[in-house]
Amino acid sequence: MLLPIKSNPPDNPSIGHATSAPKNPYILHKFFASTIISGLLWFIAYYIITNKLISFWSNLRDWILKIAISNDHGGTKLKMSILEYLKDFNYDVINLGTDNNDSVDYPDYAYEVSKLLKDKVIDFGILICGSGIGISIAANRYSHVRAALCNDENSAELSRLHNNANTLVFGGRTIDHDMALKCINKFLNTKFEGGRHIKRLDKLSNPPLI
Repeated sequence: MLLPIKSNPPDNPSIGHATSAPKNPYILHKFFASTIISGLLWFIAYYIITNKLISFWSNLRDWILKIAISNDHGGTKLKMSILEYLKDFNYDVINLGTDNNDSVDYPDYAYEVSKLLKDKVIDFGILICGSGIGISIAANRYSHVRAALCNDENSAELSRLHNNANTLVFGGRTIDHDMALKCINKFLNTKFEGGRHIKRLDKLSNPPLI
């Protein structure tokens, strides 16, 4: 009769048992710290890139000229062709009307552009009435408006160089389409030269009481 053979117990009691090896707390802490740091770095990078893009877009918008155009019934036809011209250059254009031939009062439309100039919503204004005279007078009632009635490129250029005009005015019945567009191009691409003209502009903005 065979007797069962006794086996010596293993030196390591964990051998042969389904128990997992104990985890090292140091490794766990290092893993979580690394994950948190990586997350923070990604967040910082995202924040910087996003703000850079927002800032870039904001600056880009600032570089785009903002122009308001307004007219009475005598300037509707010319205004429509000017709008098409300005779109080709991607200017930010606000159309304040009128858009038909029904009789309206030109001072109302001059005042709309004048308000936007005062609030710094726009960089320049374009005004049109039949002759350009009445709407010029209406706009220039305000000291912050320097409206220049122009009929050729030279007057458009000088209105910017010497007078720092911020509003270009046309007579819808006195200037042809092509010349108006040339005047706009010259006006928008000419900078005020400053110098001796500054004190004169100050006098325009602050006339003496009479």
